[in-house]
Amino acid sequence: MLQSCAGSCTLFPSHLVCRRRDAVYRIRVSLLHPQQRQHNSCSNTRHRKIVVIPFSQKDQTLYYKNIPFCVELLDAKNKKDILEIYKMVRNEDDRKNFPSDFVDNLFSCTRKFVRSLLPHEFVRIYKTMIVIGKKDKELDLLMHQQMKRIHANFDVITISKLFQLFTIGKWRPVYLIKMLTETFLRCLEREGVNQSDDQRINGSTDESTNQTHQCTTDSTLRPWHVRELVAIFCFFRIQSEKHIKNIFHHCTPWIGKNIQKFTPKDVTIILYSTVHLGRQNPIILSAAVKHVTFNGDSFQFFQLAIILNCFASLGEKNSKLCKVVCDQVKRRMRPTLSPGITSPGVHPDEVVEIGPTDIEADCATDVFGGSSANAPSVFAVNQKRESTDAHKNNKRCSIQGGYPEPKDVSVMVNALIRLEHYDNATFNCLIPYIVNHASKFSPQSLSNLVHAYSQMQIKDTLMLEKLSEECIIKMKKFKNIEMSNLASSLVRLNVKNKVLFTYMIDEFLYRATIGVKYKNYQFDVVSLQQFAYSFSKVGLSDEKVYVILHRMLLRRIGQLRKNSKKGDRATELLVGRKDEKRNGQPHDQPDMRSNKHPVSCLGGIVSRGPQFDFLCLSTIVNSYASAKIKTKNLFHFISYIIREKKKRKEILSNQSLCCLVYGLAKLQLPDRKIHQLLLKEGTERVDTLKPFQAVLLLYSFSKLRIYSRMFVKKAVQLCSRNIHQLTLADLSLACYSLSNMLYRDVIFLYKVSKVILVNNFEFEKTNICQLFNSFTKLCFFYKPIYQLIFQRMVVCMHDLGEKELANVSLSFAYYFHTVRLSVCEGETEKKERKENVKENVKENVKENVKENVKENVKEKVKEKVKEKVKEEVKQEVKQEGEGAPSQGIPPSECHLVQSHPELFFRNELNIFFNLIFLLNEKYRQKMSIISIQQLQVVDLYLRAFFPMYCNFPGFLKTFFIKVRSVKQCIDDYLMMSSKTHRNVSRFLSLVGVTHRSEVQFGPYQLDIVVDLLQNKKKMRGFVRTLDDPSVEESSNVDIIYKTKRLEGQRVITENSYSDGSNAHKVVEKKIEKNILVEVDGVSHFYRESHSRAINSIIKNFILEKCGWHIIHIPYQEWNQCVDFKRKVLYAVQVLRQILRISREDISVGDFLHLLRDPSPVQGQIYRTTEVACATNNEEHITPVEAETRTSSHGEVKSETEGMDTPHFYTVSEEELFRNQTKNRSRHQKGLMQKMHQDNQLTYPFNVVHPRGSAEGEVVANGTQMSSQPPMSP
Repeated sequence: MLQSCAGSCTLFPSHLVCRRRDAVYRIRVSLLHPQQRQHNSCSNTRHRKIVVIPFSQKDQTLYYKNIPFCVELLDAKNKKDILEIYKMVRNEDDRKNFPSDFVDNLFSCTRKFVRSLLPHEFVRIYKTMIVIGKKDKELDLLMHQQMKRIHANFDVITISKLFQLFTIGKWRPVYLIKMLTETFLRCLEREGVNQSDDQRINGSTDESTNQTHQCTTDSTLRPWHVRELVAIFCFFRIQSEKHIKNIFHHCTPWIGKNIQKFTPKDVTIILYSTVHLGRQNPIILSAAVKHVTFNGDSFQFFQLAIILNCFASLGEKNSKLCKVVCDQVKRRMRPTLSPGITSPGVHPDEVVEIGPTDIEADCATDVFGGSSANAPSVFAVNQKRESTDAHKNNKRCSIQGGYPEPKDVSVMVNALIRLEHYDNATFNCLIPYIVNHASKFSPQSLSNLVHAYSQMQIKDTLMLEKLSEECIIKMKKFKNIEMSNLASSLVRLNVKNKVLFTYMIDEFLYRATIGVKYKNYQFDVVSLQQFAYSFSKVGLSDEKVYVILHRMLLRRIGQLRKNSKKGDRATELLVGRKDEKRNGQPHDQPDMRSNKHPVSCLGGIVSRGPQFDFLCLSTIVNSYASAKIKTKNLFHFISYIIREKKKRKEILSNQSLCCLVYGLAKLQLPDRKIHQLLLKEGTERVDTLKPFQAVLLLYSFSKLRIYSRMFVKKAVQLCSRNIHQLTLADLSLACYSLSNMLYRDVIFLYKVSKVILVNNFEFEKTNICQLFNSFTKLCFFYKPIYQLIFQRMVVCMHDLGEKELANVSLSFAYYFHTVRLSVCEGETEKKERKENVKENVKENVKENVKENVKENVKEKVKEKVKEKVKEEVKQEVKQEGEGAPSQGIPPSECHLVQSHPELFFRNELNIFFNLIFLLNEKYRQKMSIISIQQLQVVDLYLRAFFPMYCNFPGFLKTFFIKVRSVKQCIDDYLMMSSKTHRNVSRFLSLVGVTHRSEVQFGPYQLDIVVDLLQNKKKMRGFVRTLDDPSVEESSNVDIIYKTKRLEGQRVITENSYSDGSNAHKVVEKKIEKNILVEVDGVSHFYRESHSRAINSIIKNFILEKCGWHIIHIPYQEWNQCVDFKRKVLYAVQVLRQILRISREDISVGDFLHLLRDPSPVQGQIYRTTEVACATNNEEHITPVEAETRTSSHGEVKSETEGMDTPHFYTVSEEELFRNQTKNRSRHQKGLMQKMHQDNQLTYPFNVVHPRGSAEGEVVANGTQMSSQPPMSP
């Protein structure tokens, strides 16, 4: 059936319509001339085109609803009909029956009604536009203008719906939104006033109340109204502080009162928008926590993830919220089985597939920076979802609140980490889901997952393998910060997947070289820090990678400096962050790193950019030190950055300080000024350090060989107070550091040994070596701790390396001598106690005898007193036999140690022999020079200390013979010489002591070895000569004494001093003894004491056993010689000691011109013998027989030596006080003078004559008392 539409329809005047079989056929007819039409009818009708229009009998009503297709008829419709057509067009099935240009025609016909549209009619038009998916710019512009005109007439509901539609359609009319927001807030204020007035008015009728209630319910504020108001400012990032402040000022109290009316969706969106707008409102936060706590089952998984992430972004730690969310996750993630299947026993480590997925998340769970963060579904209202809202709610409740998406899981676990809520059960229950859905995770989610589990230290092998495989597949899609975060997290878990890191390094090299020109491949400082840390921990030693890292870091710092000059506060280089803890931050924070439109600081939340702070610097320094990479200009770069940051007074945290100093110690930075700067910083804040940080700083400064008395003292006190908080590794490292610094604190060492014995730690080989080395080097002896160390050493000696075996072998030499010294000291103390007891008893006896006059009484008293004396002596002997609690040594052991040390140390020697056997078998052919030098010291000590060395095992003697055969040669001895040593050498040469410096003697360097003594004539002008005829007779003779080494060599010729008439002869004589002058610097003594270190004691012991006569020059004595004259006089005193040692070979008269007064030398030191020599007419002198005394270190000294050596440097305390106050300020001088008057300022280093202070004053003035008359030579 055909029907012509030319007469009735003006839209299509040349069409024919045919209805057939539920379809409408429209035929286009061209109006041609009749002859033309007749001609065409005979030919092929190609000009006709049939368009099939679907037609259904069920939808015949659509065609009859007065909806014309032509523009003219459509334009003739009124506004009401046009709006009804908008409503009908939303139906997708109906919309298919309209022609293609019908919607455009509808928009064009609507433009003329824009000026007459009501507020709710704008909503209808915008809703149709969103459903259809088309937009007319002209119509949209006209509607915006009209809404601006009548914005005051909009109500709350209409504004909320418009905001919702703007959000869905992504229309951003900022000015219109601000105007509508002001109207919204005015309506809200007006409604609040009306409600308060209604509450005051009483007496209204029931009908009026019902009518008013019905009217107010339509305009009452609802939760979703506030939600859309806050959401649109967040979604479009409208930065208007005035409007945002007013919104929260008016809406926050209403939210707090009506929180029970809010749905989970409302709470989630409002909280997310609040955080994203930079507001930290405690009312909204507490309301969200209450809503989640009481209605946790109604929240979807993605909503819980968003809420947790919001709290984490604000830094608000709420354990109650975290606990509720974790309980919800554990309950919902329980494995579900299909109906009709019984639940068999499932192994806890088995991966279980979780139930079916019926609901998809409609909201982007990545709150900050994800690809779906700007999706309209966050704020959109899906009409299909609204129509079936009740059905879906019931369905969600049936499956425990929804099923998670992969992105939701990654956001939730990272939020829990940032909130520091560590619930292992929650993380473990998510592992099966992660394993089964690993392929669905995005690169960002993969990076965040590995980061979260690395912070929890949960190392599930299957999960990490799955995630690593996905990371390899998606490596090119990773952003720089995601890739660096992944690398550092894997290293933290000690997962070193070779394939994954190979791909990662290749991708990094590509992006850092070829991809530098792309903006997406630009590295920030944090990423470079994490890459350096990860590559060093993996063990990468490719120098090219670290060179590229260094270049990228320099380039990035240059960019930050340019931005800082422009005034960009967020990217300043040298303005440090107050919170340097950045390793725990997940990647989902674009406001801090990668957001193109950062949110302004509104509610106290500051968007902080990446900073090159001290923590970054310390991490990079540690990374390069671990990899042992020293690139070009690295030291200069580090020193410059530290100086610049300190000039800017950047904040240096304790953690950064410890890491930085530790890295510099490993990197061996040679800048001493930087070391002093950091040491000063550590000294100032040592009281704020944690105990393990103090230990780490002690170790680092000991490696840098820098010392501060205040820092070490305070650090030891801090560790001593918190000693129970330290682990075995910390305790051993602290003792090792003190031994490197030679700081001997016996009380602290005793506490450490007690704590180790009480706690019964599990020793490792490193702890054993450090403890044994430190205890022996610090000369500390406590028998129980050594027994424990020896027991553990036997167990782990086979695991020791070459360096550790050599160190332990040297420590055994220290141990043997430490025991010997402690035994000798114990014996001397016991003898002194016995003598004191006897003297006290004798005094008591005398007093009792004087009181009793009668003889009988006297005898009885004497007998009683003798009995008491015997009993007291017996008790003292018993107590001494039991031993002091710190020593525990019986009296007979002293003789055993000195006479038969092999028997006393038989158990220790067995362990020592085993160590040498292992060293001989394993590392004989690959020993370092340092180990060989240590073993040479051990060899010399064993031969000097043990008389029965010949009975030691044959492999030990053979091994030490090979060690002894290694010769060391030092080209430049000045490298081994100190400034004090060179100064002493110069003055000894001045007084006629010709010598050699830094002479190699086995493993030791001998400071000054005397070769010859010369009777120099030029000293006569400096020192007052004696009026002695013998001296005048020998004025033309120069006498020299030389050692065996120079025998046969002509050192000085006779005419070497010839000067015309003043020519004189040279007479050479021989010295039989080997004389050595040792300049004892700081390393020869323990810090803050005058006790000689154990290595110096052992060196003296070995050299004396080898036949050397040693003269010590301590640095404390030499430093008191402040001018030239005193240094010369000190050198003269050294010459006197040399003469005293060689008195059997030297005639004293040849050197009398060097002495101010010969009487002290002759009367107190020497006396003539009856034996005379006839060949050279020299007098032979013998030493005065003097009693020997034992020092605290077991050294035997002569009483005359202790009395006479040296004398001149014993100056008065007044002179010392004047020297100290010379360059002080007036205030300091006053304080020091007051302390000196109160005897608070003493000089213990001043050597006092043992016979009394009066004699010491005589010596200080240059004179000496003699008991014998002077003797002529």
